[in-house]
Amino acid sequence: MRNILYLTVMLLVLQLGVSQAVATSKLTHPPIPRQDKSVEKVAIVLTEDFESQQEIEKRLEKHPEVKLRRVFKHAIPGYSVEGPLQALENIPEAKQVTPVQSYRAEATATNIELIGGERVRGILDSKGHRLSGKGVTVGVIDTGVDYEHPDLHRNFGGGHDLVDGDKDPMETKGVGGSTLHGTHVSGIIAANGRITGVAPDAKIIGYRALGPGGTGTTEQVLAAIDQAIEDKVDVLNLSLGNEINGPDLPISLAINNAVEKGIVAVTSSGNSGPNRWTVGSPGTAAKAISVGASTPPLKVPYLSVSSQADRIKLQPLMGSEKWELDRSIE
Repeated sequence: MRNILYLTVMLLVLQLGVSQAVATSKLTHPPIPRQDKSVEKVAIVLTEDFESQQEIEKRLEKHPEVKLRRVFKHAIPGYSVEGPLQALENIPEAKQVTPVQSYRAEATATNIELIGGERVRGILDSKGHRLSGKGVTVGVIDTGVDYEHPDLHRNFGGGHDLVDGDKDPMETKGVGGSTLHGTHVSGIIAANGRITGVAPDAKIIGYRALGPGGTGTTEQVLAAIDQAIEDKVDVLNLSLGNEINGPDLPISLAINNAVEKGIVAVTSSGNSGPNRWTVGSPGTAAKAISVGASTPPLKVPYLSVSSQADRIKLQPLMGSEKWELDRSIE
């Protein structure tokens, strides 16, 4: 009994000591950077319901320093504005105010056979017709599309440039900022010429939301989604993203709305994996088909050392001759 009492007293003393140590210890953290509230920012404002431009302009009358840029009609209930950060944070009746983020084209590799594209062409529908994409309109939100390419021009169905604000979704051409990513993606989907895509009879609508260098903003991508919904595309492809794992970011919410309106949305999971929280928006959209990267089967040479349990992987140098891996060194 005495031993039990002694043990109980010791536990209480230890607990008291730990409590005092926690109470007297001071939480330290690196300094949190402060934002200059006077800096001009572009932001996306989410509202409860869709509103007309006149209604929004009337609400912003008390904030003359805030400039209305674009009103979204289909993708999200909201609009984009520009002004000092302090003013943007005080916009009346705003459900959410999010500064625009940068989006970039995700690296793309072509391997139709690896993803089963060749096998798809052998599948028949209920009427006995081969699946070729005929009658399907695919919207490609990307860097644009080179509609003069001989493998794409017959399937090109028009488009929009949300970077320059016109109806010409041609890729950026020029030294230092030229792009080709959207054309590459469109070719994988519906090339119909010397190269054949997965759905060679589908119609491609191009939306240039990423400008020189393959980068764009939240506002441009949202505008492209908004236009694609208005154009009533059947499938919407976004091989782009950022590094923010945000299912509630405006673009992720816009993709969910597009799916609810009957569009099949296909997004990229990004190239930052395989760890947790590495999928960026819009791959984080709850209702999108988010596609990860595929690696073809590889033969990887290795060394086995008798004194070590683990094998040592050998990585060929860039530009080295192809190794003929047909036998062991033994």
